[in-house]
Formats: sequence, C-alpha cells, structure tokens
Amino acid sequence: MVKYARGYTDQQVRPLKGDTVFLHGGHSYVIQQKRSGGEDPGKMPPEALVGFPSPYRAYSPCPGCYGFLLMTVPFDAAFLPFEAIGWAGMTWFVNNYHE
Repeated sequence: MVKYARGYTDQQVRPLKGDTVFLHGGHSYVIQQKRSGGEDPGKMPPEALVGFPSPYRAYSPCPGCYGFLLMTVPFDAAFLPFEAIGWAGMTWFVNNYHE
C-alpha cells in the first residue's frame, strides 16, 4: 500500500513528448503530463531516453491511500495471533514429519 501511495506502479506506459522520465530503484518511471482530449504530442525522442532502461512505468502518487494504513494496522494486530498459531503449527508439522 505504501508503494502504491508513493506512486511507484507496475503499469507500463509509453513516454511522450513533455513527460518526465527518472530512475528509482533501477526502474524507469514516467511522470505523464495532463493533456487535452485531442492532443497527440508524439513519442519522446530516443536520445531523451538514453540511460533509462525499458520498460517504462507510470509514476502516479496517491496521497489519499495513506489513510488506508490507518485501517490495516488494527486488522494486522487482530489477526497476528492466528498467523502465529498457523506458523507454529506448520513449523511443528514440518519438523516432526522428517523425524
């Protein structure tokens, strides 16, 4: 959720003229400019993409998504005992199965 809120998506896009391309974590991200409905700016020139490996991913931050973290933390805390019991049972089963 935090990755999505920060804007680093896995959606592949084609860089167009006027867009900004940058590297983050070894991946190329594109900040797409808002365009009117009928405008076709064309592809970004290849020389502008030197040093930015494909595929190009959309950078689209969602600050409102941080609010969802307030909901996920209580749910994670509530289900932690069940996860612990599951992991303990699985560990016991795997360790005792091989003996």
